[in-house]
Amino acid sequence: MYLADEFCNPFDGNPENFWMKLEHCGRYLYAYDNIKKTDIVADISCATGYGSFFLAQKAKLVIGGDKKEVYLDYVKHNYSAPNIYYIPVDLEKNTETLANRNISKIICLETLEHTRCPLTILKQFYDILPEKGELILSFPNVKYENFDENGKNQDPYHLSTIDLKEFLEYAASLNFKAKAVLGQPMMNDIVTVISEIQRKYKLSLDELYHYDIESIIYFARRFAYPGDFEVNHSYSYTIHLVK
Repeated sequence: MYLADEFCNPFDGNPENFWMKLEHCGRYLYAYDNIKKTDIVADISCATGYGSFFLAQKAKLVIGGDKKEVYLDYVKHNYSAPNIYYIPVDLEKNTETLANRNISKIICLETLEHTRCPLTILKQFYDILPEKGELILSFPNVKYENFDENGKNQDPYHLSTIDLKEFLEYAASLNFKAKAVLGQPMMNDIVTVISEIQRKYKLSLDELYHYDIESIIYFARRFAYPGDFEVNHSYSYTIHLVK
């Protein structure tokens, strides 16, 4: 089955996009480390379900949500488990399918930039969560977005750019508390150095990379795990909010 290329699956085993896979995996590792065995977790914009399946190894229940039927059909055959179920969720229309499900944590990674109303969606998440419920999300750092001379984003999938300061101020106005604002700056440095080595010495380092799940997780923990250092040097921000 052909699936669109607006997301990256770090666990698909395909020998491509090694560093991007580590980056995506790193964010899910942070989410995994911050859920409990009693949590009911909503994985929003779950795409092909690899993250939902990963989180379900720890959470009590994972609700994977996406607006694309082709993904929801795929996940049921490829990333199913007794404690996962998948539902349609369209953040720009409504989040009613998430209501009354006792969700204690929401994971929403690299998603808000794909919508036209990210702050409205943040308010919807606040309304869904119970007191002390938690939201872990990520979105691109504006300075790494690619705009043309007219200010149009050249990434066709990014419908919004999100200013970190404005986002955090709005979250605070909703009474969200920012538990952590994190980045993955090492990834930028590593990719820059490796690209320069390959260019300067006219060689490829592809044979050094390993794409099995165990290797991706191992290297993601070491190179791509979100931290609170040089956050503004990161391609994306990872933000952990508590209601």
